[in-house]
Amino acid sequence: MVFKRPIIIAFSVLIPVVVLAAGEWPMFQHDAQHTGFSPDSVYPPFDVRWTQTGGGKGCLAGGRLFVITNDDEVSALDAQDGRVLWRRNTGTDIRATSTDGEVLFVGAIWWPNWPSFFAFDAWTGRTLWTCTTGTVNAGPVVHDGVVYFTNGSFGGKTSVRAAEARTGRLLWQFSVPVSFPYGGFWFAPAYWNGRVYAATDSGMVYALNGSTGDTLWSFPSIGWFNSGPAVANGLVYFCSNGVLIALDAVTGAIRWGERLGYWGLGSIPTTPAIYESLVYACGVQVGAQGPVDTLYCLNALTGKRIWTRGSEYAGWVSPVVSGNGLLFIGVEDTLWTLKAETGEVLDKHVFGDSGYISDGWPMISGNMVYVASGRLYALDGQIPPGRSIGDLFKVYPNPFREHTTFDYQLSGRARVSVTLYDVLGRQVKVLEEGEKYPGRHVLVWDGTSDRGWEAPAGVYICRFELNGKLSYRQTVRLVHLR
Repeated sequence: MVFKRPIIIAFSVLIPVVVLAAGEWPMFQHDAQHTGFSPDSVYPPFDVRWTQTGGGKGCLAGGRLFVITNDDEVSALDAQDGRVLWRRNTGTDIRATSTDGEVLFVGAIWWPNWPSFFAFDAWTGRTLWTCTTGTVNAGPVVHDGVVYFTNGSFGGKTSVRAAEARTGRLLWQFSVPVSFPYGGFWFAPAYWNGRVYAATDSGMVYALNGSTGDTLWSFPSIGWFNSGPAVANGLVYFCSNGVLIALDAVTGAIRWGERLGYWGLGSIPTTPAIYESLVYACGVQVGAQGPVDTLYCLNALTGKRIWTRGSEYAGWVSPVVSGNGLLFIGVEDTLWTLKAETGEVLDKHVFGDSGYISDGWPMISGNMVYVASGRLYALDGQIPPGRSIGDLFKVYPNPFREHTTFDYQLSGRARVSVTLYDVLGRQVKVLEEGEKYPGRHVLVWDGTSDRGWEAPAGVYICRFELNGKLSYRQTVRLVHLR
């Protein structure tokens, strides 16, 4: 790749309203470690901004939401208003998605002589490459230009693969024999500190060298797995036959285990979420009336129980946590919001559709929450009082190569103008012009001018106007690399 001189961009911003931390949700449970934690702050109760056909395991980056809109169809939607930007049919049932912002990866059911893994250009939907392997049932992980994904039985073996994200060139493959009826790598792998962690449903977890695929350690669990791995605090967390287990991420030594369910029924098959020194998972207790689904909060370092909530708050959906310490979990057609540290119930949002909330949802982005429950919903959070003016505008990523994103939020309907100028005051690009509705708005600049030319390296000014007035200035420096 040829790198050009950096573009340094200064921004003059007019937005006298609150902008929360701009975030993305590019993979299952937010990140390569599957922590389920987003640094974005979200403020319920929620208002529905838009709804659209869609579901399955989705992902979000660059203001685009990627969802399964039919069994064999994946769509890119505008995250602000739900407009369909492009659709692609894979010819086979889709099981999982993830993205690095530039490439969309799609895992699907394997059929003879048909691909089960697809890489699409995230901006256009153009097919970049495909791979024929076993069924890819869980979300791939992307790190530093490499995509890691698992597949079920294929030629009597189940595998973890690493490939170049852009080209699909296979870097390594780790395979083990399948032990029917279990034994496949059916869960999403996790990546941490140069290591890939993957679990088979028959009860083996492996730590692999992320560069070579060599086995660093393996752990034979007490029974079949109920979840994929999540990594935080130097530990690997997973649920196995009713027990939440924490292993040392470097050595594989067991640190602690806590029973959340009873043998034979086990824990609910969802991936644990980690927030600072707390870990959350669902299990099945035996009560006077029989089995009771239960939501657990434990000390992530010791396994000590902190609080529990009954079946109304425990579902077959992995919990997620926001940056302001709120825990979200879907139970049937209801999204619950609790205080992560205490379990206090803060909000209940019922969708009332025939479908239940799917695992892999909700996803948090800025002050919005996306949920699939029969249909796909985009929910706006409330704008909290008392925010400082310095929180009004966010730009990401920085530095960037192909695209950069501008993120702001309006508290009321307004006419917005967003224009880029060079240092001589000459107009370069009009990014936004017109009446805008309340809520979050995302703009993407690809480094081109209004005439379609590639903007040269240098300093640029971005001027934001609200209702024809300029009332606030903020300078943000960006580095643009090609």
